[in-house]
Amino acid sequence: MLLRRIRERHDAAQAGEDEHHRAATEAAIEKYLGIPKQSAAFISLPTFPLGIDSVRLQRVVSAMSRFGLLPTRSKFQVSSMIGG
Repeated sequence: MLLRRIRERHDAAQAGEDEHHRAATEAAIEKYLGIPKQSAAFISLPTFPLGIDSVRLQRVVSAMSRFGLLPTRSKFQVSSMIGG
């Protein structure tokens, strides 16, 4: 629930209501995590890309296969999974 509320507040902030929602996010951090307001003000909130770069993601899959984290006989093609 906490992560969902923080994410909702963060998404709203990304939509252009930074100041109001930053304060609300800090209040949620203070309330649910017990972090003092002064400390919550210094927390960097994450940002996430809106799209997926299939080439970069394929590099991760290829590296995982190369280092034995995925079965070697499996040939994952990211572009077929995300349509890009």
